[in-house]
This record gives sequence, C-alpha cells and structure tokens, in this order.
Amino acid sequence: MTHKHLHRWSVHFAVVLLLVVLAAGCTPPDPSLKLKPLADAYAEVWSTGDLGRLDAIVDVGFKRHSAKTGADGLDSLKRVISNMRNLYPDFKVVGDDAVYSEGKMASRWTWTGTHSGAGNPALQGKKVRNLGSSFFRVVNGKLVEEWVHTDNLSVMTQLGFTVAPPVMPEETAAKKPQKK
Repeated sequence: MTHKHLHRWSVHFAVVLLLVVLAAGCTPPDPSLKLKPLADAYAEVWSTGDLGRLDAIVDVGFKRHSAKTGADGLDSLKRVISNMRNLYPDFKVVGDDAVYSEGKMASRWTWTGTHSGAGNPALQGKKVRNLGSSFFRVVNGKLVEEWVHTDNLSVMTQLGFTVAPPVMPEETAAKKPQKK
C-alpha cells in the first residue's frame, strides 16, 4: 500500500470513526435512569409509611386520580397513605413492570396487606392481594400527577363482601302487599 493510499484510508477511517462517535453522543438519554429511582422511592414510601421522603419526590400540587384513594396536593397524598397503612399496617406495594418515557411513566403493581379491623372489627386479620396500574406525569424530577386503576371489587370480595343482583322493578311491585 502506498503512502497516498494509506493516507486516504486513514482519512476515511477517521471520518467513519467521527460519525460513530457523534452518533453515539446524539443518542437520547434513557429516561428510566431518572424515573425508575423515582418510582421505586414512591413505592417504598407506600410500603414503609415514611412520609417524610415524599417531599423530595412529589410536587406540592400533586394530583392523584383514583376512585377510592384520590388526593389533591402533597398533604392530601400523605393522608391517603396514612389511612391505607392504618387499614393495612403491613401494606406493601411491589412494582411488577414499568415503562418509561420523557416526563412520563407507567407501572403495573401488586399490593398486599392484612386488614387491621379499623372501622370494622369483623375484617381484622383478613389478607388482601390486589393488582393495579399507575400512570405518572413527572416535571423537574418530581411526580406531579398520577392516574390509578385498580380492582376495588376484588378487594371487597377478599374481605368477605358479596355482590347481589339488583332488584328488578317488577319483583319489587310483586312483593308489595296489595291494599284492600
């Protein structure tokens, strides 16, 4: 190989190497690197009741959309978690799966707990396992909004509640005593 060919080959190699380095530097950062620790910390607060940790990870204007455990603000969220841990002192939530994107994350989780009997002593000692999912919005490294989907009927049936079919209007009329 002549010096001229070697120089040309070196220039081509340098250009290709530069393109590879530039392409590697243009790869967007993996959002899970920042969001997974945030999700893990949030689940840990629910599992331990260490509410002081929320201040670092949840915005004061946080909004939790949930049929049974909604919250409007950080203080409201702290009350929701305290109430849940009062009902289930051994409450534990485990993330089963998660998806992360810039400023958003979705998590599928399982929670377990043993009812304390608070509010209904007949429920004391009943164990519950429930599945659900949460969708979060994150701004400036803090949770600002959460949408929760869970199976409340499953919890109620595990606690011993039953569901009865509705009484039909015809059945109601047939059961009323006739006036003479």
